[in-house]
Amino acid sequence: HMHHANIACNEAISGFLDATADELIGSLVATARGDFATAVAEPLPVQVICSMIGIPEADVAMLTPLVLQSNDLLAGVVDAATMGASAEASMKVVGYLDPLVRGWRASDEGTTVCDALARACAAGEITVEDGLGMLVQLLGAGTETTTSLIGRVALQLARDAELQQTLREQRYQAHHRSGE
Repeated sequence: HMHHANIACNEAISGFLDATADELIGSLVATARGDFATAVAEPLPVQVICSMIGIPEADVAMLTPLVLQSNDLLAGVVDAATMGASAEASMKVVGYLDPLVRGWRASDEGTTVCDALARACAAGEITVEDGLGMLVQLLGAGTETTTSLIGRVALQLARDAELQQTLREQRYQAHHRSGE
């Protein structure tokens, strides 16, 4: 039963990731200009991780800039002028997550991170504070490292014309095999 739930969860995340990436990249392409990191590499991991956590979609737009600003602390790109704002953004993220974690009621079928944390809290395996700490780490470190990885992949792709051509051919072949 758990194996099937994991497959369904992975498929849901994969579908969400594809749709979100298509939307972000489509917006960038439609403007015919822009910064890939700001338009895609930064918001994509935040949105996907928020979905995995179980954060309501209506709150993601408010939370995204706070997570990104607080990540400046992790990235080490703050100075005396921006450190206060980054720390304040971090506190706002924690202030949002705390009541979310404390109020989460998971069902046995729930597949979000909050569902798993709520079950672990109810079973006495972790404290609510531990769960909150895990979410803060997941949002912070997870988005920072994934943003960096996306940027590195984009840079490698931009530098490698042969790889670009191979990926175009593979996408074309996959597109025609699926009958799209």
